[in-house]
Parts: sequence; C-alpha cells; structure tokens
Amino acid sequence: MSVTQSSPWNPLDWRAIAHARAGSRLGRHVIYETSVASTNLLARALLRHGAADGTVVVTDDQTGGRGRLGREWIAVPCSGLTFSVCLRPPAGRRLHALPPAAALAVGDVVHDIVAARCTLKWPNDVLVDGAKVCGILIELDEMGDRQAAVVGIGLNVNAAPPLASATCLAACTGAPLAREPLLIRLLAALEQYVHAAEGTPDAVIRQWRDRLDTLGRQVRVQSTTGMVEGVAVDVDAEGALLVRAHDGTTSPVHAGDIV
Repeated sequence: MSVTQSSPWNPLDWRAIAHARAGSRLGRHVIYETSVASTNLLARALLRHGAADGTVVVTDDQTGGRGRLGREWIAVPCSGLTFSVCLRPPAGRRLHALPPAAALAVGDVVHDIVAARCTLKWPNDVLVDGAKVCGILIELDEMGDRQAAVVGIGLNVNAAPPLASATCLAACTGAPLAREPLLIRLLAALEQYVHAAEGTPDAVIRQWRDRLDTLGRQVRVQSTTGMVEGVAVDVDAEGALLVRAHDGTTSPVHAGDIV
C-alpha cells in the first residue's frame, strides 16, 4: 500500500506505520512516544507486562539512549529512526543469530539507498563510507520457559550527532528522506531475518560473516573483560569474533566494541 510521506522533520506518523504493517509479525502494534528515556527500557517493561510479539516502540526524542557496554547513544530529535522491537520467539529457540540478523536487515535497506558504500562492522554496526550510520542494541530477558528479546535500532536518517565517526543517510544521498516508508522497509527486512535466525541460525551467521568488513583487519576490541588486540581472523558459530594476537594465540570475543 502507499504511505503518505510527511515532511522529514515532522513527528512520525505512527498510525501509517501500523496500518502498513497490519497482518505482519513486526509492527502490527506500534507504541509511539514523543519523548522517552530509552525505547529499549520501555520495550522490556512492556514485555514483562504482556506486550505482544512484534510490538514496536518508537520515539522522536530519546533522552537516555544506551549503546553497547553502557555507552551513551546520541540522536538528533525528529531526524532519525529510534525504535525497539519486542520479540517472543517460540520456546526452545536459541537467539545467538539475532544480532547478525538485525545487522543484515538494516544493512540490506541502507545498501539499497547508498549501494556499495555500506559495510557491516562486528558485532552489528552499519557503516557508510566508514562512518557509523546505525547502532543496534539487543537485550535478552527470561520470560518463564523461554527467552524474550528486545531489538533496539538507532538509524541516523536526516541528521547525524556531532561525532566525527558518525554520518546520516541524508548526508550520503544529498537529500532528506521520509522516515515512515523507511521504517516500514526496515520492519519488513527485520521480520524476514528474525524468522531466519529462529529457524536457520547457522545460515544467517554465515551470510553475516561474508559481509563483515572487520575480518582480516588489525583491531582493538573493548570487551567485557578488557582490551583485546590483534587481527580479526574469523567469527565462530556463535558469532564471537576470533582475534589472533601477536604471539599467535587466538581468542574469542563474545561481546565488545571495536575501538
């Protein structure tokens, strides 16, 4: 269906998004907040109170956003897409392929806009011309006999935060983008990859591995246990980055950030 495209700087028309995603797994329920501390925190609270699988929490102004390792996530109000998706996978499904799935989904949509200038950086950053255009934060919760997950995505669309390492899609294309159609595309792509991550996780990790720009490079990784330095030689079946140190030993990094 067609979606009316509001001005890029107007508040999001969340009703148009929910209408376009009616009947789909992700986005048929949309909760919009003009301003919120963190869409991930709100989504996790909603999951604990029974929010349906696929519920999307979206805001135009996130005042306390977080990235990996507790870092602050900064976004310009009414300029990008800041949203979290509530997931209740079937019981017994492992979720180790969910971070690669989210990166692939965003990467596909961004690649359609900027073509080969889009690359993926371990674990799930999306870059354009080497600058970060999107960050992803995935958090898991135990909900009875199964895990629930929140996929938080922050995409710089029409403005980038004042960081030398960041960019936005408008800067790459030379023109602002309407955000509602973009979010609808992102939810469709994410739904496809989440389904694959739940059913064929090994295939998702292989596809993500093939698209990682990190492998073969010298890296410094700030992990939960300290700094790891060496050459990123591969990823394992769980998505951990394998880093070969100068002494020839190889260590898996399961969670961290390349600095």
